[in-house]
This record gives sequence, structure tokens and C-alpha cells, in this order.
Amino acid sequence: MKRILTSMVAGLIGLAFSTTTFGQATPAIPATPAVPSTPAEKVEQEKEKAKERAGKMKERAEERSEKMKERTDKMKEMEAEREGKMKERTEKMKEGAAGREEKMKERADKMKEKAAEREEKMKERAEEKVLGK
Repeated sequence: MKRILTSMVAGLIGLAFSTTTFGQATPAIPATPAVPSTPAEKVEQEKEKAKERAGKMKERAEERSEKMKERTDKMKEMEAEREGKMKERTEKMKEGAAGREEKMKERADKMKEKAAEREEKMKERAEEKVLGK
């Protein structure tokens, strides 16, 4: 127990007196821009900066327009794919509906046949009862 406490105290003392705790970095000296000596030079520099800004803005506008074109192309492709998929789905649904309709007709026909057979059997039984009595 004493060892643990002494090691903790020693660690705290070491942290308190370490050079990184109290060390300070030297302040950075900001670079001072070159000051033009005449107003004409200032005007020229401002014109150059304005030209650079205009060029950058043109580049950005071109990039944006290209991105928008790509996006619209992608959207058109996706819409075409969706339309194709929807057409396939509707065709499948129509085929399925036609198949179900045929099955229903077959079932109805079978039911009619069975009903006709039952009626014949009933008539035969009725005739047998009348003749048999």
C-alpha cells in the first residue's frame, strides 16, 4: 500500500516539475506584408487581386456547371432505369393477372361441370326412387 502511494506521489511531483508543464513556446512573429510605396502600386495590386478573384470565380462557376450537368445526366439515367423497371413490373403484373384470370375461369368451368354431374346423379337417383317404388 505504501509503495502504491509513494509511486503516485512521485508521479505527481514529476509531472509538476516537468519541463513540458511549465515550458512555453516562443511566440510566432507574424509576417508583415510589403507595403507599396506609392498609391499607383496599390491600385495595380488591387487590380491584379480583382483579376485573380474573377478568374477563380469563373473556374468555380465552370466546375459547378459541370457538376450540375453530371447530376442531371445521372438523374435522367436513373429515371430511365426506373421507368424501365416500372414497365417490367406492370408487364409482370398483367401476365400474373391474366394467369390468375385463366385459372379462375378453369375453376369456374370445373365447378359447373361438377354441378352438372351432381344434377345428373340427383335426377338418376330420383328416377330410381320413382321406378323402384
